[in-house]
Amino acid sequence: MIGEGGCYVTQLPTSPVGNTFTFKGKFADLNQKQTFRIDHPDNSSTRLDFKKIKSIFYGTTCTPIQPNQSVINAPRCQIVNIPISFNNVQWSTAFESPSFCFGSITTYEYLLPNGWSIGANVSNGSNWIPGGNSVTITSDLSNGVNGSVSIRPVNSCSAGLVNGQSQTIQIPISRPSPFLYITGGTDNLCNSSANYTVNGMPAGSTVSWSVQGSTSSANITAGATSPTVTVTPTSTQGNITLVATVTHCTFTYTTFKNIRVGTYSAADYNITQYPSTVCLNQTVQFGFPWYYFSPASSTTYTWMWSSDLIYVSGQGTSVITLKAPSSPPISGTPWVIGRADNACGSGPMSQAKYLVYQTDCWSQFSISPNPTSDIIKIQPSNNLPLASKSMLEIQKVELVDKTGSVRYNKSLGKGLHSANISVGHLPSDIYTLRIFDGKGWHSHKVIIKH
Repeated sequence: MIGEGGCYVTQLPTSPVGNTFTFKGKFADLNQKQTFRIDHPDNSSTRLDFKKIKSIFYGTTCTPIQPNQSVINAPRCQIVNIPISFNNVQWSTAFESPSFCFGSITTYEYLLPNGWSIGANVSNGSNWIPGGNSVTITSDLSNGVNGSVSIRPVNSCSAGLVNGQSQTIQIPISRPSPFLYITGGTDNLCNSSANYTVNGMPAGSTVSWSVQGSTSSANITAGATSPTVTVTPTSTQGNITLVATVTHCTFTYTTFKNIRVGTYSAADYNITQYPSTVCLNQTVQFGFPWYYFSPASSTTYTWMWSSDLIYVSGQGTSVITLKAPSSPPISGTPWVIGRADNACGSGPMSQAKYLVYQTDCWSQFSISPNPTSDIIKIQPSNNLPLASKSMLEIQKVELVDKTGSVRYNKSLGKGLHSANISVGHLPSDIYTLRIFDGKGWHSHKVIIKH
């Protein structure tokens, strides 16, 4: 008599009485087919197979726990009762095809967030609480955010048997924070008081207001602990952040609004983004410091420029794009001025920004090393303003020898602001490196020396 598949013989067969003999055996806590094999003197054998072993050691393809709740909704700072129910799952035998499912499991246990309970059983966050296939779970006020409730079947056939870890299911808990936002007032407070209201406060919550940033620019003059607050500017100009801090049981939330306080000075309207030089027939940008005018939709811009510059785009916005002529003007210096207007009034015209045209555009690029034996690195010159560097592209390069023959060419596409080219295959000589930026060609002498 031999046990297979986890079972074993505890008492060998007794002497037969007629055609009957008796033996005793035990099954392992494994829900797989287990067999007692009888070997006969004639080398034949008889197998006694048992499939209906009440164990939940292995997972199977039998129907899992399917609770009536796909998500547990428990609003923050509220104690709610959540009914959970599902059909009893079956015992099952693993590694069978098709699946072998039988009987019914009627005992289960639940893993809850700390402070949640089933009846008088309160969870500490790690203890499994017993229950059937129909229970009522009670939440606490605050725990379980981004958490879940776990359920698994329990083997109650005997003490010490494995419970259904492989069949555990989890129901996510939804305890979303409130969506808070501030309305009313204005983004440009100018010189008059305004009321602001925090929206989305949960029932039973409280709020306190504060001013951050240039705190000497504005004061809270009423409603510091009410949903609606009054903000009054002082004589000082600046940017403030109005902050609403909402407290709800154990939770604290903040929402804020950025406000420009006071009228504007001439410095606020000064153009800060501009190049000092520009290549002929190329575009150039001028711009205001956008952060002085928030939001952008409340500000309009008016631009003027000298007649030799060609308008491209941007009138009415904080950045304007112009194009230099194909040849230098006969006289005069090109210039650009602008004005910004918003809810606090019209600003003065900015100081004029002047341009210098370049006839040799190579100075907009730098190359290194020169002379070279292998690699040439091309990039915008360090002397260029950041705005001009961002517009300067390297779309195509050529190397031309003294006879005018193109000895190397490569297309690099759009949006590339630096490039490495390999010229080690060319013989030692002096070449002309030509760079196409999408609008025109730039040239420079390069020495290849091996």
